[in-house]
Amino acid sequence: MVAKCLVLGGGGFIGSNICRRLSAEGLSVTAFGRRKGIAPLPREIAWFEGDFRDNLAVTKALQSHDTVIHLVHSTWPSTADADMAADIRDSVIPSVELLDACVRSGVKRIIYFSSGGTVYGEVDEIPIREDSPTNPVGAYGVSKLMIEHYVRLYERKYGLNSFIVRLANPFGPWQVEAHNQGLVAFAGHLIQSDRQVTVYGDGSARRDYVYVEDVANFVARLINYNGAKRTFNVGGGGNGQSILDVIHAIETSLGKRAMIKREPSRPFDVPSNVLSIERAEKELGWRPATSFPDGIDYTLSWQREFYARP
Repeated sequence: MVAKCLVLGGGGFIGSNICRRLSAEGLSVTAFGRRKGIAPLPREIAWFEGDFRDNLAVTKALQSHDTVIHLVHSTWPSTADADMAADIRDSVIPSVELLDACVRSGVKRIIYFSSGGTVYGEVDEIPIREDSPTNPVGAYGVSKLMIEHYVRLYERKYGLNSFIVRLANPFGPWQVEAHNQGLVAFAGHLIQSDRQVTVYGDGSARRDYVYVEDVANFVARLINYNGAKRTFNVGGGGNGQSILDVIHAIETSLGKRAMIKREPSRPFDVPSNVLSIERAEKELGWRPATSFPDGIDYTLSWQREFYARP
């Protein structure tokens, strides 16, 4: 039977890439969001306009779907600490209401996108495995981890087949800079525009980056997975890159130097976060097909075309 997938956040950067990939696999796909994003979706992908916080709209969208991919979160790591109660109200509570609606609507499988960059916090060993301790240092990671626990609870209590994706830092075409998130997109556009790039701390903080099409390919495999593992790290599969490494890769691709502005480190930034993808390789036969330098080239090429439009 062909899976019928509802992608919550399907108009966004990650969601639109997942929608296109699943549709190309022959799956029936509906994208749900408050508004269509900048990335055009093929006509065979249905669009359902609604607010994730509106449980009636979400429940209506769920009808006739057997698989849900949950990508929605109301805040960013850089904004969640400013109003922690709002983060719970607008992200955690609607996610629990979603799980209730999934059970009532007969949904068979839910894939929840958590945050590999924030739920672990500061760690003693790199790369980070799925069974590493979780000790987030900011409200964003705490709320993501809360939702993870509810997802697991609903599987235990109601048999809702559930998977958690702890995603590294995705990058690629159709990502635009927002809320100082997405270093590749943010720095790439600034450097191409001859504007300053802000570096927090000394630039040595190391992060894990994964090309967005590789993320979509992972989801296409997870849709049909029937193994026992429930939580997967999804990252670049290497040693990660420091902030200065990323800027240098962009400089190399563009053939121009960045103008850097230094600022103090932020409290929610951990020194190093690189994910082990050994479980995804073993269980799903997945690893990224796109190298970091190639992904940088593809992303910057897309940016040049996108921002040159009238």
